[in-house]
Amino acid sequence: MRTLTARASGYSMDEISALDAEDVYRALKTSEDGLSQSQAEILLASHGKNVIEEEEKTPVIFVFLRCFTHLMALLLWAAGAVAFLANMRELGIAVWMVNIINGVFSFWQEYKAGKAAEALRKMLPQYATVIREGQECKVPAEELVPGDVFVLEEGDSISADARLVQCSDLQVNQSTLNGESTPVRKSAEAIDADGAAGQPAAQIPNLVFAGTSVVRGNARAVVVYTGMNTKFGTIARLTQNVEDTGSPLQHELNRLTRQITILAMCIGAVFFTLDVVFVHSQLAVAFIFALGMMVAFIPEGLLPTVTLALAMAVQRMSKRNALVKKLSSVESLGSTSVICTDKTGTLTQNEMTVEYLWTPDREYQVTGGGYAPQGEIRSEGRRWLAADDEGLRRLVTAAALCNDARLGPAAVPVADGVEAAGNSADSTSSRKGDVDDNADSRDDGDDGNTGRSVGVGDDGNKSDEMNGNAGHNVNATDAHTNVDNGGEDSKIETVKVAGAVDAAAAAVAGNIGDDDGDTNEDGDGTAEADDNGNGVQGGAANTGPAEGKTDNESAVSTARRQVYGDPTEACLLVACEKAGLSPEREAKRMPRKHELPFDPQRKRMTVICADADTDARGDGGDGAGLIAFTKGAPNEIVALATRVRIGGKDVAMSDEQRTAIMAANDAYADRGLRVLAVACRAVSEQEMDDNNRDSGNSNKKRGTGDGVSVSNDGNSNKICAADAADLTGIGSSGTVKTGDKGDGAETKNAGKSDAANALGTNASVAADDAGIAALCTPERIERDLTFLGLEVMVDPPRPEVAQAVQTCHRAGIRIIMITGDYGRTALAIARRIGIVRDKHARVVSGTELEAMSDDELTAALRGEIIFARMAPEQKLRIVGCLQDMGDIVAVTGDGVNDAPALKKADVGVAMGITGTDVAKEAADIILTDDNFASIVDAIEEGRAVYANIRRFLLYILNSNVPEAVPSAVYLFSGGLVPLPMTTMQILTIDLGTDMIPALGLGTEPPEDDIMRQPPRNPNERLLNRAIVLKAFFWYGLLGTAASMLGYFFVNMLNGWPGVPLAGLGNDLDPVYVAATTMTLASIVFAQIGMVWNCRSDTRSVFSIGPFSNTTITIGIAVEIVLILAIINVPILQGVFHTAPLHGAEYLYLVVIPVVVVGLEELRRLIVRRVGAGTGASVSANAGATADGA
Repeated sequence: MRTLTARASGYSMDEISALDAEDVYRALKTSEDGLSQSQAEILLASHGKNVIEEEEKTPVIFVFLRCFTHLMALLLWAAGAVAFLANMRELGIAVWMVNIINGVFSFWQEYKAGKAAEALRKMLPQYATVIREGQECKVPAEELVPGDVFVLEEGDSISADARLVQCSDLQVNQSTLNGESTPVRKSAEAIDADGAAGQPAAQIPNLVFAGTSVVRGNARAVVVYTGMNTKFGTIARLTQNVEDTGSPLQHELNRLTRQITILAMCIGAVFFTLDVVFVHSQLAVAFIFALGMMVAFIPEGLLPTVTLALAMAVQRMSKRNALVKKLSSVESLGSTSVICTDKTGTLTQNEMTVEYLWTPDREYQVTGGGYAPQGEIRSEGRRWLAADDEGLRRLVTAAALCNDARLGPAAVPVADGVEAAGNSADSTSSRKGDVDDNADSRDDGDDGNTGRSVGVGDDGNKSDEMNGNAGHNVNATDAHTNVDNGGEDSKIETVKVAGAVDAAAAAVAGNIGDDDGDTNEDGDGTAEADDNGNGVQGGAANTGPAEGKTDNESAVSTARRQVYGDPTEACLLVACEKAGLSPEREAKRMPRKHELPFDPQRKRMTVICADADTDARGDGGDGAGLIAFTKGAPNEIVALATRVRIGGKDVAMSDEQRTAIMAANDAYADRGLRVLAVACRAVSEQEMDDNNRDSGNSNKKRGTGDGVSVSNDGNSNKICAADAADLTGIGSSGTVKTGDKGDGAETKNAGKSDAANALGTNASVAADDAGIAALCTPERIERDLTFLGLEVMVDPPRPEVAQAVQTCHRAGIRIIMITGDYGRTALAIARRIGIVRDKHARVVSGTELEAMSDDELTAALRGEIIFARMAPEQKLRIVGCLQDMGDIVAVTGDGVNDAPALKKADVGVAMGITGTDVAKEAADIILTDDNFASIVDAIEEGRAVYANIRRFLLYILNSNVPEAVPSAVYLFSGGLVPLPMTTMQILTIDLGTDMIPALGLGTEPPEDDIMRQPPRNPNERLLNRAIVLKAFFWYGLLGTAASMLGYFFVNMLNGWPGVPLAGLGNDLDPVYVAATTMTLASIVFAQIGMVWNCRSDTRSVFSIGPFSNTTITIGIAVEIVLILAIINVPILQGVFHTAPLHGAEYLYLVVIPVVVVGLEELRRLIVRRVGAGTGASVSANAGATADGA
């Protein structure tokens, strides 16, 4: 046994992976019979529970109290208390209500944040099946310990990091670790220690990890790590350790409120002193006066107004497919300077599409996108159908028949000449015997229309038994797939899917290179299998189950039709439809007899079909009845081909033709496209008979009674039953599966199974086809092929993405693609949509990033760059580095592995359709359509929100001047000018009349040039010098002049200066009450003009339209009604100390907004003509300029 290095957390996974099964048992002090109960209890006590630990959180009560005890809140509590002591109950209540409203808003925002870790915990299963003391039993997953032997079955979620010791056709969805939904093939074989060293753990084939799920097969594994020591625990820790530092807007509002609070306290202290010294007021009276001054300078309505404005922006964004969880993130998104985005499904349609067809005769361009059948095949300036060209017909037919995918019904008619297919589920399910036209591919397993069952041959290799009436689905048991169609209230559609397809069967199409962005290791630019034998290249879209699904066959919901199986294969069916053929008709015309499944070493797949078309074989043969269709990596297919179809004839393939084919392949590969080569070969009955005699029928399966196919040559065989109806005794699903749990349709022990015995008894029915299966080896069939052509595919960009990318460039926003795809594909898509414009753009793989220092990464991030194959901690590092460079970073993601980066980002954007619950919890915003263009729309909305916050900040602050100046006049006059406004009247403006118009400013649409300006400087202050100047020394002075003139106007109407001014401030004097009422009303009407002035930075209110913003119009109307009620309703007159006004006074009020707007319009006109001014821009991106706003 190898010597292991002990560690506190266990053994290195690299070391464990290099051991044989027996050595693994010894290293972890266990055995095939598992741990004893007492051992498990001891280990549980020492290692702890297998759970994701919760991060320590501040108790909710402390969070609540904190929202009511900050500096501004304490000041308002004190002010309210003083008001009560001074017998001003209404004022005290009003001030405290302001405090309560602000506190509740703040608490709600904090309470909703930080739930990503809870979502992570929910992903781990509650129970696990283990072997203890030789017995199989279920235990709570949290009680798993290192050394436990646990049993994995199809559909199980894996509860801990473990080393496989037994394995049968195991495929695992590891998207939680690497973000890729492509199933990974696993093996229990030990691997070379040197090969494991330094290799990402997820790529080691004999290891499985917590949080992943079994897509296919079964296994036993020994637990190595549990809880926070697992890879899943590492992701959880990364997510938990990311501190929520708050949004830029939160920081600015906190800073602003602190500044204003301190300023108000200073002003209050100064005015208290002046009142005592100059007016000789009593201390209590002076204190109340000082309190009024403080209240006048504190914008009590600021936080509620900002919050409500953000909430309204959230409603608008929801209509643009962006759901906002955290209000402050709206503005943060508007400040974004860098977007780190995924590729598949966000920038692209996540619908593989055949873009070109290539035959030795000509190249065809295929129009249309996705799985919709609309589109044409065009070449030489015209449309082509299969009937127009035999080479085209052979190519699309072969690709459609050598295919395991299925398409749901098309929403619109397919290409001309093809009858609409009700459901193309049969299109790739060609079988010997009749095909049930009415068979629904989504029916339950009890109708016999299930797929082939998977067993294990005596030699340990896979063998498949295929029901003759079955759809071509790999797993016998039907599974239910929940398809989330996205949206805020997503409707979950339950679709019954007949098991998994060979996920890698056609994903070999990926002519994309390794992590370094080059071609594959062979340097031929052709498709290759990955290290785990998946045969998947270039991040083929959705080649496996989508994250969050436990089904074995991916059901991809599209707007037009549903796809079952590998999307790469599905697009080949669509190409067949566009050529004017019906895939299901072709499948019925040439039913499948046998299949050689995709193999990562062979890099190809072959089917043998009944040959209904002698000419299709191209050999002018004798009408023999079988034909083999092969598709796979171009270099492999070309190497096996000896003939090529040119000009309607099959001719011997020359070296020049081989070179031409590979040159075409390389040209497509260089553009990041995926290429499949397609070939065929006639297989005569005579040939099969000769082979049969040569083999001595040694491989034919006869009635063995064990339900297991027998393979003597080590190859994977399938036995096709001629007629499922004759296989009496088979369970309701009509399937037999060995080595798995029985449920009536499947039996644990094939030797004891009635179904297996029935199959053995009736095996003679399928003798001929069984003979074909036994003889159909790759060596016999995949030779002397006739090359038909190339099918060239791409996951096309979304139509609107290129324009959205251009908008980002104009807005000064950089886009960095961070993808799980191979670098070469990512670079091609990035160039195509305009993300990358520099021909020297860099592609960095996860391995390369690991070797880079922070300084090197910072330097690389200054140029155009794409990141491929990134681990969670690497994404986190990239985001952190960008933030250290001063960028405001938005990150998109959909998987568990994205959660740390989503939480670290200034704005995390999760996908609503494909996103996991973990990603959605970690994110601030959720896109309901998974579309990059929606991010750009949200950025525009975010910029508008920031501009609007500045607008109503300007609007709210300017009224502080006319509220404060009259009090200063009172002081410096030594009381000769009685106080023009009461404290209650000041609050009436701040919390009453100003609120709704201010909210109306929050709904102002973006300026036309808002996305042609660079992102705002994150260090720029929300309240900058320009806004202060405009609020206090222009708008504020206009309001002050209007209010003071109104105050003296009422006094003049009542005999001043012949009588004492305002009755010298006697509260019971009707002239004084009327004068204060006029001051209040004048400020309100001045604010009506101000709200129109604040609507745009530079444009005239008349060019915008004074009444074009309905919310502002309603706000003005409410403002007028409210002030009239305060003036004229007796009960309100008592509360606010007001009195009715008369005709001349109302006429004066009507003139105020006209003058305010007129003077501002004149100023803007002068600024536009002179080119300079003293105004301030309140735009989101140019707040410090003085452009005449």
